[in-house]
Amino acid sequence: MNELLNERELLATWSQGAGRDLWLKVLANPHTDAGAGLARRELADCPSSLEALTANAALVAHLIGCRWYVMRDAIEAGATWQQVADTLHLTVPEALNYYRAAIAEQERHDVPGHDTARARAVLDSHEGDEAR
Repeated sequence: MNELLNERELLATWSQGAGRDLWLKVLANPHTDAGAGLARRELADCPSSLEALTANAALVAHLIGCRWYVMRDAIEAGATWQQVADTLHLTVPEALNYYRAAIAEQERHDVPGHDTARARAVLDSHEGDEAR
């Protein structure tokens, strides 16, 4: 599967492939000929389960990889590290460690447009949250 697919294509592939089981059940026990025909058409266009799983993995990796800057934006907008951590089902230290590692990765690869001062400022302004 092409790793350059955009988020919408990945999500569509995942959603269609994840629905494959439903269409197989409809086809196995159709209530009408029209239902069986619809199931066959849907299955013909449906990605395989492995293609759906591949799309899922790529989408999850992309979303997690982009998470840090939305965390930054939330903190800049007034959220606390506790709120961010709770939202992500993490502890505050885990959220801070993830964020630090993500911005360090940006710096290590010298990503164009990465604003190190801005990224680090949300850490500096909320250091007290780490102890909670």
